[in-house]
Amino acid sequence: MKNNFSYKDVYVEEGKRVLEINILPEKYCNFDCVFCPIGRSKNKIDVPTEFEDYDVALAELENMIDTTNPDLVFINSKGEALVNNKVESILDFIKSKGLKVRLLSNGYILSKKEYINIANKCDEVIGEIKTITEKDFKKIQRPIEDYTLEEYIDNMVEFNQQYNGKFIFEITIIKKYNDDASHHYRKIDFFLFLHIGTSLRSNSWINECNHNITDQICHHHTKCRNQKAQLCCRKIVV
Repeated sequence: MKNNFSYKDVYVEEGKRVLEINILPEKYCNFDCVFCPIGRSKNKIDVPTEFEDYDVALAELENMIDTTNPDLVFINSKGEALVNNKVESILDFIKSKGLKVRLLSNGYILSKKEYINIANKCDEVIGEIKTITEKDFKKIQRPIEDYTLEEYIDNMVEFNQQYNGKFIFEITIIKKYNDDASHHYRKIDFFLFLHIGTSLRSNSWINECNHNITDQICHHHTKCRNQKAQLCCRKIVV
């Protein structure tokens, strides 16, 4: 399949011009989340995959960079961007332009040897979690068969412990599923404090979430150890 990149209009975030790019021709992902806006995962994989017309796509990227003059390129793809076997070359090209790179990954494969050195080249990496029990993980995120929630968490912890950039940990709040303070998300602040040591801070996404959940998640923000990281909350209505 051809590797045509797609782009969103440049926007300004905290005073920086951001160019958002998708580097997958269609959805290639190791999950098949029930609420994914892209739809079902026809290509459920976690291994490097080759696509055609890379040189053409890279030339288009260079033109986009030259014409839009971004400060940061955000790789936000249709699925798991790391499975594009040219992702490292894409990162190197963007960095050669003197630009910062943010990578969105679901986080499961961040610590795998095929991908850890690639992700380390990024200035910012986003990992995410949507459930906090094994049962919900299998039901809601529908991962590759042998995946477990414990390994999912361990992989992100392992990656962040050696990562020198900013790790953004994104929590998805699903309306009427895990958006009440009595649900399992009350465990997340404790998990973050013990294992990731992330610096928790509110932002516009958190303000959209249930305030009880927000207060619970941010409870340990003054005690966290790793100031290079931050927490984001995202609310999804299903």
